Amino acid sequence: MLPKNRRSLYLIEPYKQLRFGIMFISINVIFALLMIIVFGYYLWDIFEAINEYFKLDHSQEMMTASKLAEPLGIFIGLVVLFIISTLYLSARYTHQIYGPLVSIRRYLDDLLEGKNPKPIKLRANDQLHDLVDRLNKLADLSNAGDTSGSLNELIQFTDDLLAGKEPTALGLTEKDPLKSLSLKLNRLAKTVKAQR
Repeated sequence: MLPKNRRSLYLIEPYKQLRFGIMFISINVIFALLMIIVFGYYLWDIFEAINEYFKLDHSQEMMTASKLAEPLGIFIGLVVLFIISTLYLSARYTHQIYGPLVSIRRYLDDLLEGKNPKPIKLRANDQLHDLVDRLNKLADLSNAGDTSGSLNELIQFTDDLLAGKEPTALGLTEKDPLKSLSLKLNRLAKTVKAQR
């Protein structure tokens, strides 16, 4: 059973969402490492060229290395910020998809169990609005044309008629799709009664 405040959590289906996020992070980390290696290599190459060309002593080497380390540190910081923001955005986006999917699954489970499912309500920033609108319209149509009660009434009527009992006249509404059948069965019952 899902808690009522489930939609306020970012991880609705933690395993699936984290797996999706880890896939994104893996791609980001791989490319980030490649960029750091390439960028670091070129900075190291520049440092070596400066050191060789100017024949720097130890203090000058340290000063030059610190000057080159600063852009490398900023670059690494930006890469880490990029990875964190990607993780946050993937969790947020999957929340907007998995939230509606959980509601749709609950809706379909109710439908399969023969219950009248409640309409699915989504938040404005959720995904899958088009699908949910269609499912809600389908539920409205099936509820408007629900013939299970009428069908049970018709079955009882024919059982009484076949058992030789006088069945109660069927009184289905005009909107009921089985209305014409109920009128014919009522006439049949009158004919059978008249012949007895």
